[in-house]
Amino acid sequence: PGLAWSLWVGDRLCVLGGYDALEAAVRESVWCYDPTQDFWDRGADLPRDYSSFYPVVLGGRIYIMGGTEVGNGQIASALDEVWSYDPI
Repeated sequence: PGLAWSLWVGDRLCVLGGYDALEAAVRESVWCYDPTQDFWDRGADLPRDYSSFYPVVLGGRIYIMGGTEVGNGQIASALDEVWSYDPI
């Protein structure tokens, strides 16, 4: 994925969001890679279509903070939200 966040969650590498170019739609998809199985697994989509968020891992969960809402392919407004995402 282009310009996506990637984080290790336990023994899996998870890739969140991203886009190919500034003109492209932001992805809501989450993919996690298991290196022991050499396999990518698709997780539940992110809770909204947004960009410029800041993820951290704590206790096996990904916390997504802030970001900007995307509307009609444009950055619409800053967000003051925190989401907790369980990649399992």
